[in-house]
Amino acid sequence: MSTEKRVMDAELRAFGGGQDSQGDEFAITGYAARFNSESKDLGGFRETIAPNAFTRALAEKQDTFCLANHSSDKILGRTKSGTLVLTQDDKGLAFRCQLDPTSQLHRDIHAAIKRKDLDSCSFAFTPNGENGDHWEDRKDAAGNWYISRTLKDVNLFD
Repeated sequence: MSTEKRVMDAELRAFGGGQDSQGDEFAITGYAARFNSESKDLGGFRETIAPNAFTRALAEKQDTFCLANHSSDKILGRTKSGTLVLTQDDKGLAFRCQLDPTSQLHRDIHAAIKRKDLDSCSFAFTPNGENGDHWEDRKDAAGNWYISRTLKDVNLFD
């Protein structure tokens, strides 16, 4: 099964740089995924993430990366090293990534978020086996049929 990627509105925030109450911390926070929010058409289907879809992945402490544009050579943080912390709450999958102020890439990403030029992020995943997702036909408010997918249990990559 190939890795899938989804872009979400993230409520991204940048801390540090001497202009906020977080002091010397140089970090970004946001939501990589939101629960119970149907996506736009993803090429023939719409998708919703069920609450607790990340519970198992987080409990297993899956080694997950925070990457710029899903590029493995643009690492911002990693759960294994403790520079990326993932949590699940009633809204979705939240993250906090401690950036390195000596890295130009990290400074550029931080500045883009602080300026609100960058306001979304994405996550990469695979459904966990045949029970990881559920497909069904649904009707929209206008009575038109569409295919709906619900992510119920996923493996996280970035």
